[in-house]
Amino acid sequence: MPGSNKTPRIRIRLSSSAKKVTPSVLTDITNLPLPLARNTSIVATENEQLRRQVASLEKENEELRVALYSQNKRSLDTASNGEPSKKARTTSHRRKLFKKWAKSVLRESAKVKLTTYDSRKTFTVVVKEPTPWSKEDFDAIFEDKGQCTPENKPTQLTTIRFESFERVQELFGGEGVEIERTGYEARAMKKPLFDSWYKAGRWDAMLQGMEIHYNSIMGSLQLQFVLVTGNSYHE
Repeated sequence: MPGSNKTPRIRIRLSSSAKKVTPSVLTDITNLPLPLARNTSIVATENEQLRRQVASLEKENEELRVALYSQNKRSLDTASNGEPSKKARTTSHRRKLFKKWAKSVLRESAKVKLTTYDSRKTFTVVVKEPTPWSKEDFDAIFEDKGQCTPENKPTQLTTIRFESFERVQELFGGEGVEIERTGYEARAMKKPLFDSWYKAGRWDAMLQGMEIHYNSIMGSLQLQFVLVTGNSYHE
């Protein structure tokens, strides 16, 4: 209108096609992740690779187990053919073995860690022979010695028990070796509240018995010495 100061209004009407955003345009704008089907395929491929690696490791482990068994068996067969091996051939070699075992239990007991809270503790010191033993070597020393336990049902496993120090002393003394009843020690460990373990002293211990464990298939020999501590420890 003539003489009016009002600003004229301009109206813009959008078409129906301009109001809609297509899925393809939305995808381009938001940059969505890969489709789920593709991710599932990648995971399945990785799982298959892991299964193959596990199968390969299991096969390798089985081959190593068979090789170890064959090696031990060859060692036992070699020791069983002809004369008995050097371990049981002469009295002097047998005496050396028993001297070594008597020193080993004295040395290994000092490595055992026991707490200071309870008195009169029983513990075991295991002495292992590093090389395989043939059945002939084992029988030459331990046959008809000690008391065979009911665990001897599998023929390849033999357990012989010496239930008192006197029986152990009789075994070692038969080979001309003296084994001590006392003089053994174990570490006394103490743990204050909210603190770490520390060495508080030593337990005095005495030899109470022994067990022999032998596996004729693997040729493994273990001597398990049973010791018991006194009523108190010392620094």
